[in-house]
Amino acid sequence: MTNIHLIDSTLRDGEQTPGIRFSLETKIALARQLDEAGISEIEAGIPAMGGCFLDEIKTLVNLNLDAEISVWCRARLGDLDRAAETGVNRVHIALPASDRLLRTQGKDESWLFRRATALTAIAKKRFDYVSVGLMDASRCPDERLENLVSKIGRANADRCRLADTVGIWDPFEVERVFSRMGCIAPELPLGFHGHNDLGMATANALAAVRAGATWVDVTINGLGDRAGNVPLAEAVMAIETRLGVSTGLDPYSFSTLSDFVSSASHQGLSPDKPIVGSRVFMHEAGIHVHGLLRDRLSFQPFLPEHFGNQTETYVLGPHSGQTSHLYQTKTSMEKTHDRYRTST
Repeated sequence: MTNIHLIDSTLRDGEQTPGIRFSLETKIALARQLDEAGISEIEAGIPAMGGCFLDEIKTLVNLNLDAEISVWCRARLGDLDRAAETGVNRVHIALPASDRLLRTQGKDESWLFRRATALTAIAKKRFDYVSVGLMDASRCPDERLENLVSKIGRANADRCRLADTVGIWDPFEVERVFSRMGCIAPELPLGFHGHNDLGMATANALAAVRAGATWVDVTINGLGDRAGNVPLAEAVMAIETRLGVSTGLDPYSFSTLSDFVSSASHQGLSPDKPIVGSRVFMHEAGIHVHGLLRDRLSFQPFLPEHFGNQTETYVLGPHSGQTSHLYQTKTSMEKTHDRYRTST
């Protein structure tokens, strides 16, 4: 567990949020910010959508960023053709794994196994890196999932991504499944794509990494369908603080990325949003302030300057104790003295 890579899907899954459409200028700016922050891969969109979407992906590819640019494809040859038009060397092919999704597409298990092997082999001849994803893996029977992962591994895919498409997995099940798949195809890198319908996306991502996954899909602010995806800042801090593993992301970038996407998507950010919310380093309770003045980690998990913020904020209110009032009075006097000294 030495190399954990994040794939940012804000420009693909994030843009699928109803009512959101990023301009080309926004996509370019965001891709560059993600690249500077140290992201491993940027999922730039869906080539099969054609038109301006295809042109936008081409533009992002031509930025020549350090981050890899990948695109999302259905299990169709035509999608691979469109992907090749963009100039990318990395594709992700999504296959419907559950009975429910197979029925909605008029397919069966036999088709699924044939297509998984055949498309992977074809894609490997046309692209440098081929990721194969299993949609709705969380509702796929264990035996089928094991057979699929085994076939994908034997077809020499570069990565297999298990998707909790409707956000129903829990961390215990995620750890069980990823541990098992790691035994089925030990040489095949595994990735996790999670949704937050039950509020467990970040916890599930952590469980996947703990069980051997080396790739995690994220979006900035958790943007995405329904309840959203795994939030980038939460994933980084959960993996790095709980597992002691580096993701290569610069935490100083979190606030800038969050504010940029919040503005571009016109999606307001909750003040208590973990890591990036405006209130997460604000304290009112007297017992908390009393402890923080003696040990700044007594009532917060990490220091605000880790993310580029200056310091925590103490707020006077009905829950403040004597220590808070004394601190605020002292701080107010010091600020008044500083203003007087500056003006004279």
